[in-house]
Amino acid sequence: MPRRSRLRREEGLALVAVLLLMLVLTLLGGAAFVLTATDLKIGVNAQQQVGSLYAAEAGVQSLLAFYRGAPGAFFQKQTGGTLPLPEADTGAVSWEEYRIWLAALRYDPAPLPRYVELTVQAREPLSRAAARVKAVIAHNPLPGPFQIGLVSAGRVQLSGAVLQTGIHANAGYVLDPAQAEELRQKQHPLSQSVDPAAADYRPPLPQPFLTPADLAYFRNLAGSGQNLLLNGNRELFLTGNQQGRLIFVEGDVQVQGVALSGVTLVATGAITLAGSTSLNPVQQIDTALIAGRDVILKQEGPTAGVFWAGGSFVPEGFGELQGMVISQ
Repeated sequence: MPRRSRLRREEGLALVAVLLLMLVLTLLGGAAFVLTATDLKIGVNAQQQVGSLYAAEAGVQSLLAFYRGAPGAFFQKQTGGTLPLPEADTGAVSWEEYRIWLAALRYDPAPLPRYVELTVQAREPLSRAAARVKAVIAHNPLPGPFQIGLVSAGRVQLSGAVLQTGIHANAGYVLDPAQAEELRQKQHPLSQSVDPAAADYRPPLPQPFLTPADLAYFRNLAGSGQNLLLNGNRELFLTGNQQGRLIFVEGDVQVQGVALSGVTLVATGAITLAGSTSLNPVQQIDTALIAGRDVILKQEGPTAGVFWAGGSFVPEGFGELQGMVISQ
């Protein structure tokens, strides 16, 4: 073979080899780029997923802090706009760049709930990375008297009243047989502490006193947010839903209420309520009257609430009374 032909053949082989090498390097570079981009995307997605999880956990913590600061909201089974989280994705940023909302909420069906089950969802709007956190917020069991409804250190005697609550009387009770049977059929507790041999005997239940620590707790809460702290004897006119507000009065207070709801009223002295209170829009009790001395009701219509009196509970008016009564 002539020398020139051999050189041309070798040059052609070298060119092919160089082209093949460049192709291999290009493929390797492309693969490396794809792998790097994929790893970067996976890392960003993982980071956003972790961020969504942290945001959902932050939502749970905000609800826990809310219930600690407003225990009445827990016992009144509040929902909707009264809670710090919306019940659907409103598009508003709730925590850093994340949207947080309450995907599910279910209270203990007992009249005084012991727990609330909830699901908080969070989402990052650009990547749509999302996470859900399910949690149970519970409280320590309430003292026995608060779990029953109507508790008396003395004797309970009722006739003709329609009862839908538990009853315990340390000194015994006298009810119409039909009343007692209806309570048992509806599984309301009915007990007494007079006859140890009776099937409905329960040990005596002491009525809890409002302690200085209890009053200090409510006083501290009244000094924050929408709550109200008042000194001296007061006359108040309150109408409609008070949106979970706590009002603390250092002294006696006389209240004129018109369809009053959503309020916790605490007084170191006596509370006199004239008018009426009502259930909230979902037919739940969300009003509480807590007095260091007497609670006096001058009812002018239906009255619903939790009534805790350090002295006497005195219903002077007419109309239906719903709720729980604890009285010395």
